[in-house]
Amino acid sequence: MPTDSELLKVAALMVMRAKAIQNRLLTVQNSIRCESLEIEILEEETLNSENRLREIEIYIVEVQEDMDACHSGMTYQEYSSELRELQAERHGELDLLQQSFLMRKSHEEKKRELEVNEASLQTNLKELHMQCCNLWDWVSQTSQHAITPPLKCL
Repeated sequence: MPTDSELLKVAALMVMRAKAIQNRLLTVQNSIRCESLEIEILEEETLNSENRLREIEIYIVEVQEDMDACHSGMTYQEYSSELRELQAERHGELDLLQQSFLMRKSHEEKKRELEVNEASLQTNLKELHMQCCNLWDWVSQTSQHAITPPLKCL
């Protein structure tokens, strides 16, 4: 049968493990908050890009209509140049939208992984807490000394 001293050492190690899990849990929760913020920022950037893309599309249609109505060669060249610039800008916005979408998916996946990790850590912490409380309860019943557990055991 283990001595009180040995049992107390085991309980102290369990408490240290619980504190380490709590620290890891806080780190994971902070990471989840960071991922959530990144997702929000990317969603806002996506909305801004979509709005800008709609503006470009409208302007392209207007330039094409003006170009079709134009009879002067010089003005036609100016419209054509402006149209190429707008199409390049549209292409750039589409690239930004695609990158934003991929980044958002990546952050959402990372957040899901962190949430699974968080749930696992919380389960581990609860189990360890119960084991520690059971050990303290057993030690206090078998010990001849008054022992105060370092964790709140209900």
